[in-house]
Amino acid sequence: MKNLVPFSAVFFLIGAAFVARPVPVSGWTKTPVVPKPFALHARPALGEWLNLRHDLQSVRVSAPGLSPLAKAAAPDTFVVIQLNVDTWNNSQWTNSMQTLFSPDIWARIIGVKDQAWSGSAWGNLDSVAITYDSLGTELTRIGKLWDSTARMWENSLQITHSYQGDSLDVTVQQGWNTGTGAWENQERDSVRFDSWKDPVSILVQTWTSGTWLDTLRISTEYSASRKPVRNQRELWSPLFRQWAIAGKDTLMYDASDLLIRQSGLESNPLGILDSSWNDLYSYGTFQKPDSIVYQLWDGSGSWVNDWKDIYAYASTGKDSAYYGQVWTGAQWLFVQRSFSTLDSNGNVIEERRHIFNSSTGNWYNYQRLRSAYVRITPGAAILPPLTRAGRIRVQRLGTLFLFTGLEGVDRIQVCGFSGRKIAALTVRDRVARWNPPQRNPEGGWVALFTGPRIRRAMRLGY
Repeated sequence: MKNLVPFSAVFFLIGAAFVARPVPVSGWTKTPVVPKPFALHARPALGEWLNLRHDLQSVRVSAPGLSPLAKAAAPDTFVVIQLNVDTWNNSQWTNSMQTLFSPDIWARIIGVKDQAWSGSAWGNLDSVAITYDSLGTELTRIGKLWDSTARMWENSLQITHSYQGDSLDVTVQQGWNTGTGAWENQERDSVRFDSWKDPVSILVQTWTSGTWLDTLRISTEYSASRKPVRNQRELWSPLFRQWAIAGKDTLMYDASDLLIRQSGLESNPLGILDSSWNDLYSYGTFQKPDSIVYQLWDGSGSWVNDWKDIYAYASTGKDSAYYGQVWTGAQWLFVQRSFSTLDSNGNVIEERRHIFNSSTGNWYNYQRLRSAYVRITPGAAILPPLTRAGRIRVQRLGTLFLFTGLEGVDRIQVCGFSGRKIAALTVRDRVARWNPPQRNPEGGWVALFTGPRIRRAMRLGY
């Protein structure tokens, strides 16, 4: 990627992904993401859509969302610090692109730089700097482009977050005007969260003639187990000055809450919702997809196969192989595949990608991804003194957690090991209570205790 993608362009790309699945071409149809490329064919739910959009708009950066306190209670973290993409020149692998990641002491990504191989040296392309608040919540991302003539970085894109408690995240994107030397508004996203801290709606607005104009609205409904079950997308009509439904998605799960089907309706030119796409998931030993079949509506009452992803896993459950197939109308035809190599810690250190030539019946090298990691003990030995915090007690009474001895504690935040916020607890008379959800796929939670002179993190088990 040689330029920072404008937010509006990202909206177009992701919005299109809801409508039509990319057609396999003579190249890789999956995004180069470590440790595992995720198929662009998939129709993500709102939460995943927001993450994907966020990653694309900020030069593929996916900064861990775990706060410093939560990371202090979590185990050591392996962070990617370098990703190299090599291409095959018919006889050997050659340098192509590399991305350098800069983590802080909390294992959060604070800087990213993309470089391209000129034939003899690496040359800068773009960079991103990321800032966080004291609890690890992302505040800003500033993207710059490298001016090879002036040999200096130039501002390009700025993304700023502002929060209203845990219920609203307003993200404003601004572009750099080289003429005026100032940032100019481009787009604003307002994401609302429910009491479970799951995103329930997003309003996308564009900056036009000095004011914010509505563009896109997405809403998501969840099941009792907090799985997204319905998405609805609406586009604003300036002519009729009202929202028009653009599409609806339905997600279905099995008894283990594993996604087994995603299907979508899209609005036709007459404004009527028609069947559009259907994705079928099957699972194996590790409760990860063994295969995903993507289908399209033929307009005559039948689903027609389009594409299939096939996955294989190592004994540890880590991804080891991937195959992509296209439906010819009569059979599945291989198009691409990849094999991953893991280190002793289970990190993917190499992925080799191949393209299938149906004329010769042979596989050919296409890309090689190489990753380097650093092991970080988040915040080791730098947490502030735990003044009076040693008196905190956590008891499990049936399904209830009881927190006592909270002298000096004015806030408790519970999150999963992934950084997903679960609950914000009220402290009364140095006591707090929490009744957790029945299911937690992350294996436990982290409670963050904060006050004027207290910062402490504790793991909560079942």
